[in-house]
Amino acid sequence: MIVDPHILFRVGLISLLQEQPDIEIIGSGNLEPQVIEQISNSEPDVIIMGGELYENGGRETVTEILNVYPNIAVMILAFRENPELMLDAIRNGARGYLPMDFSKSMLIKSLYAMARGEVAISRSMTTKVAEEFSRLTRVIHDNIMDLEALTFREQQVLRLLAMDITNNEITLKLFITSKTVQIHVSGLPHKTNLVKRPQLEENIQRILPE
Repeated sequence: MIVDPHILFRVGLISLLQEQPDIEIIGSGNLEPQVIEQISNSEPDVIIMGGELYENGGRETVTEILNVYPNIAVMILAFRENPELMLDAIRNGARGYLPMDFSKSMLIKSLYAMARGEVAISRSMTTKVAEEFSRLTRVIHDNIMDLEALTFREQQVLRLLAMDITNNEITLKLFITSKTVQIHVSGLPHKTNLVKRPQLEENIQRILPE
C-alpha cells in the first residue's frame, strides 16, 4: 500500500514496484477514509508513506494503524536523510526509513526485509539509532538509580502520576492533604532528574520499576 498526497510520487512508485513479480500493490492514495478502510480490509505487509505526509497528519495515522495491526510494516520514504524525522518515525512504530535518493535495488531489498520483520534504514541512520538508544539507556539508568532514594509515599504518588491523575484525586486516593501532595509532586521532578512535570509524566512508565 502506498500512501501519499502526490499523484506523481504514487504513480512513479507503482511503476517501479510493479516490475517485481512477487510484489503486489493492493492500493494507493492520500490519507482518505477509503484508503484507511482498504488498509483495514486487506492488512498489507508493508505501507509506504511519504515523509512530508508523515509530518503533516500521517504520524497519528501510523500510530492508530499499528495499534490495531501491529504486524504491518511502515516505511517512511523521505526526500532526504533527516535524523530527527527518522527517530520520530521509529519511536512511533515505523520499521523503515529511506531517503528518495536510494537505488531501486536498495528499496526492493528493504521492502523484502521489512516483510520478514526486519528493520530497514540506511547505514548512516543506523548510527543515529544506536546513539539515541545509548542516550536513552543512560537516562533510564540514571533515573532508576534516583528512584531508589524515593520514599514509599513518593513512589505511590509517582505511580498515580503515571495514571494521569490530578493532585486532587491523589489527595483522595492516598488520604493525605493537598499540601502534602503538592510537596511530593514539586519534589519528584528534581529527584528523578526531570525538571518539569510534563517530562516526569512522559518518562514515568520507563523509569518506574514494576
